Amino acid sequence: MIQFTFDQISTFVAVCQHGSFAKAAKILRKDRCTLSEHVSNLEITLGIILFFRTSNTLKLTKEGQLIHHQASLLLQHASGLEQSAINYQCAEGTEFTISLETTVPDTIITHIDKHMSSHFSEKIFNWVHYDRDNAFNLLLEAEVDVLILLPNDCARQVLPPKGIETCALGTLPGAFYTGINSPLQQLDVVSIRELQLEKRYVLKNFVDAGLSNRNKFSNHQQVIDKEELLLELLLHSGWAFLPKHVIKNNHNGIVELNTDFLNDIWQIRYQVLYRSSNGKVIPELIKEIKKQFSLMATSK
Repeated sequence: MIQFTFDQISTFVAVCQHGSFAKAAKILRKDRCTLSEHVSNLEITLGIILFFRTSNTLKLTKEGQLIHHQASLLLQHASGLEQSAINYQCAEGTEFTISLETTVPDTIITHIDKHMSSHFSEKIFNWVHYDRDNAFNLLLEAEVDVLILLPNDCARQVLPPKGIETCALGTLPGAFYTGINSPLQQLDVVSIRELQLEKRYVLKNFVDAGLSNRNKFSNHQQVIDKEELLLELLLHSGWAFLPKHVIKNNHNGIVELNTDFLNDIWQIRYQVLYRSSNGKVIPELIKEIKKQFSLMATSK
């Protein structure tokens, strides 16, 4: 017979996620003493110690780590159960909006749209570009059904938001580029030091995903919102790291650099977030998105 409560489990997971009773209490808008009591009662019920407690720190015990994993899964399944009930009550709509990272290849979208239109001719599929934060908020508000983006490692959460599913789509190759007349193209091999001395152009969505800070080779970095503008600027000066398909499909005046600090192709990761659904359209859409990303990855 189950003796622990859902409140005890959710409190335990929240404390683990936020690192302290005080932070969890602030996020959950509950009294700190109430949360501490929930966890203490859970420990009594389970007959194990979940945390090592000192005056300043809170650390999971070995047993606590195992219980945390199982408790997180329990909450995830409970959230899925609740979302399924909501989905059963709501009829599937006729219009679906997909927000895209701007560097998603057009060929992928063309194939997906063709597939979906042939299977669901009565449905409307809108393909749009929103900035990262706005797109995520619209996804939570059900104004967007699917979001394809560059994952931000700094924004990882223990569990995806309620009613949202996620999948890593894989990677597409990227490279370093300049205009054909750039002084860097006169070098047989380009080093990091030489890149540091030149201006770098970086797409804003790369900045939003944390890629520019993680790989900041140049002290002179200009953030560009529009892909087309960046390509035009690149013709005259500077360098940029870009997905290979962007250059292949758009510009003959831009050339890849031969660098000496890469032993393999740098990859750009993509992720999809989507609303949970028991209908037919969203599952088929996600299936086709995965398929097209896999096909492009294997053909790179």
